[in-house]
This record gives sequence, structure tokens and C-alpha cells, in this order.
Amino acid sequence: MISIPHQPHSFTLFPASKVGRPFFIFLPKKTQPYETNVRIDSSFFPRHIYDDVNAALLVAEIDIWRSTDNGATFTNFSNGAIGTGRSSFIALAPSNHNVVYVSKGTTLYRTTDSGATWSDISTTLPNDVITSFTVDPTNQNRVWVCMGGFNATDKVFFSSNGGQAWLNITGNLPNIPANSIVY
Repeated sequence: MISIPHQPHSFTLFPASKVGRPFFIFLPKKTQPYETNVRIDSSFFPRHIYDDVNAALLVAEIDIWRSTDNGATFTNFSNGAIGTGRSSFIALAPSNHNVVYVSKGTTLYRTTDSGATWSDISTTLPNDVITSFTVDPTNQNRVWVCMGGFNATDKVFFSSNGGQAWLNITGNLPNIPANSIVY
């Protein structure tokens, strides 16, 4: 049993997993903590974002799952188009909510049509783990990617065209993995 304190939002979000698929429990705001017997596995915390324009929750696991009813039901948003393995990160382009980026290990995928089609935009990036990425809040095509590994020349890359081409902006960063980037 865990106790999760009240958050000053209209709903409290409980992440969990059920039969290998992520799900969420949304409970209305209240002044006392919620008590729940939902087991939260600390080794599995699904990546998720909320699309306020389309009132949708996107959860990244092996596929991307989408809920428009506060987590009561989910539909498959990526339909197997983003390969196998768990997703590492997910980002929604603030300037265009039809554009979503998701990374899985060494691969970065992008959709520009709300998940109908996906493209691997990492084919010209080094074969290192993508540790983080961020999207320009005013331009859906401007994205920065951080790389893991100990290749001294391959730490941070920038694309101005949605991943069609990448510019290495590593400069003189030290030869350690670049783990985070924020716009």
C-alpha cells in the first residue's frame, strides 16, 4: 500500500503496469492523500506526455499508447511502426501537436501526422544510445539529440529539418556520455 499526496491539479495520476501494458488511474482532486494498493514497479516507469491541445495522454513503452478518456482505455498510437524494445524518451512538438518524437536505444522516430506514419530519423546519427532529446517550442523541425558512449566527437547533434540531416555540435565537450539537454 502506498500513499500519494494530493497534487494541485484537477487529477492525480498513478502510473502502473498491467500485463506488460502501461495504464493510469486518474482520480479527482481532493484534499487528503489517496490510498491505493496498486503496486508501482520502480524499474518500470513508462514515459508519458500529455497533449493538451488534443486532450490525450501518450504513453511510450514498446509501442505508443494513446488515451483520450483519462486513462480508462488506450489505443495503439504507433501500431508497431517504431520497432521493438522499450522507448526511452517521448516528446511532443509544442508548436504542432501532430508531431511526436520517440527514442528507442540508438534510434529516433518521428511522426508528423499524429501517429499514422513514423520515420526513423536517426540513420545518419552515430550508433550510440540516445540519452536525451528536445524539440524547439516554436519550430517542430528543430531538434537536439544527446548521445551516450565514449566517442569523443559524438555527443550532441542538431537538426533544423526534422532529422533529415544532422549537424554535430559537440564542440569540446568532455569524453563522457551527454545525458541531458533542455531547450
